[in-house]
Amino acid sequence: MADTVTAKPGGSTRATSTTLSSRLATWAVVALIDVAVVWFVSRLLPLGFLPLAGVVVAVALFVNVVLLLQKAYPIRWMVVGLVLMTMFTLYPIVFTVWVAMGTPAVDGVSPCASS
Repeated sequence: MADTVTAKPGGSTRATSTTLSSRLATWAVVALIDVAVVWFVSRLLPLGFLPLAGVVVAVALFVNVVLLLQKAYPIRWMVVGLVLMTMFTLYPIVFTVWVAMGTPAVDGVSPCASS
């Protein structure tokens, strides 16, 4: 589409090019990720995995922002690692709090049930 020249703090300039094909490819990848997330979350919700569905939606929103904003270009190279790190740290924390707050547990026994 258009070439833009950006100035770095040191005084050097570099030209960046955003072509129509690269933007369409980015939008296609984002659309594919969103379709997969909607399908996955629609499978999780009837099974009662609300914390996992919430974390998956949050991660998908983060990936959309990173892929669509030009300012987030450097983070694109780290997005896979950040997604995996988030899934392995945030989901267990959310799930632990969800079970501890008295919602129906996975085994069907509520932690707040009286004997």
